[in-house]
This record gives sequence, C-alpha cells and structure tokens, in this order.
Amino acid sequence: MESSGNANVQSIEPAPSDLVSQLLSTSLSESPVTEEHDDDSEGDSSAETESQPTLALSPEAWVFECRLLPVKGMTASLLAQTVLVSASSEKVLLATNAHTDSLLNEMHRRRVTDAFATQLGGAPDLVIEVRDQLGETPESYRLRLKEERLHLAQSQFKDDPFITALTERFDASVRIDTIQPRNGDHHV
Repeated sequence: MESSGNANVQSIEPAPSDLVSQLLSTSLSESPVTEEHDDDSEGDSSAETESQPTLALSPEAWVFECRLLPVKGMTASLLAQTVLVSASSEKVLLATNAHTDSLLNEMHRRRVTDAFATQLGGAPDLVIEVRDQLGETPESYRLRLKEERLHLAQSQFKDDPFITALTERFDASVRIDTIQPRNGDHHV
C-alpha cells in the first residue's frame, strides 16, 4: 500500500541566514562524538586546519558551529554542553553547568583551546564559567529539534487521510508512540 506522501516529515527550522543554512544542511543525526585517541601526535593537523571552515564564533551561531570545531569524542560531547559567551583572539569565554565543568579536565581544556586556536589564529585563554542557568547549548538544541521532529512525524502520520481511512475501515488503532521521523530514506 502506498500513501499519498502526506506523512513525509518536512523541515521545521525557520529560514536561516546563509551561514546557518549551510550549517543546517548537515544531517541532524550526525553526532559530534567520534572515535578519539589520547595520543598527542600531531600527524596531519595542518591538513585538517586548512580544510576547516571559517566560523563566526558568535553566541548566536554556537549551536550550529560547536560541532564544526576540530574536536572529537568526549571533548566534543562536553563542548556541546557549553554556551559560548564570547570569543576573541585573546580570550574565549564559555559557560556550563557544574557537572560538565567537573568533567572538563586539563586534556579536554587543551583540546578546546587548540580547536579555537585553529579559528582565531592563536591560542586564546580559555575561561569556563559555571552557571546554574544556561541558554540553549548545542546538545539541548539537538535534543529539542529531535523532539520537535518526532512530534511533527507523529502528528502528520495521525492526520494522514490514508491512515485515517484505514483505521476507520478496519476499526484499527495506531500506536503513535511507535512512529519515528525519517531522515532521508533512513529511520532515525
């Protein structure tokens, strides 16, 4: 059986600026967490630096740009739980909660500083403030969008005329909690 296509999930983000549009074009299912090695080998870091996009590093763009910084693994996960307050070539000010701050050891702080240095042209001082209340972090943004996509998919499925006709015709019910949004041709 084929549906009329009304159950396809459409993007729910507002029309962003060019930078934000470019950043949003990457899949939401991609996680900034990848394999991380603890060795300090420099390897081909110059090749990585050359391919790095130039980022605005503004608080407004932080939810998009955080995952574009050259950090991986737990460092990337911890960085995604911060809010960028300000960034300059001399100083980067991040805010986070006490739990995340306790996990940001010297190695993670060095990696974050190095990541900002690739964008700012020099190693800035990294200052991390602990706050009880944070704005939207990149991680909370990702989770919010995931939840919004889920609710949209469930709503569109429930309101689809084909599904409504089937459930009425066969006196059936649909377990809405089993409906998941689609990411291209793959279930999320």
